[in-house]
Amino acid sequence: ELSQVISTVAAGAPVATELVAGPITVAGTPVVEADVTTLTAEGRAFLALAIGTSAADARIIGNNTMPLKESLSPTPVSRSIELPAIAVTVPEGQKLFLVVSPNSDMSFGHGSRSPGAVILDNVKVKVHTQ
Repeated sequence: ELSQVISTVAAGAPVATELVAGPITVAGTPVVEADVTTLTAEGRAFLALAIGTSAADARIIGNNTMPLKESLSPTPVSRSIELPAIAVTVPEGQKLFLVVSPNSDMSFGHGSRSPGAVILDNVKVKVHTQ
């Protein structure tokens, strides 16, 4: 469980948060559960899982992201977000990360129209491990 993940919307750098260290095999459809808050009309963020030795070099698995489009919600709204299904082994020395980004190269033009932030509280990432 992660306490809080904050992503800017419209522009900014991705935020990568460590989930687990390898070696581990992950397969299936990961689910992110969180209480979502935004003061931005149609705040958009993109969620994905990534592998790397650190947040700085983490690469998104299969270049697959899941968009989160949240209308103005000044009080937390409970969400369950299914990420793209994966089957991957995280080798020893590397880690699995949750990445939240204000944009995605696979969804050009689908980012937020106005700047702001999307706040994810009480974040739980459910992955199937083998």
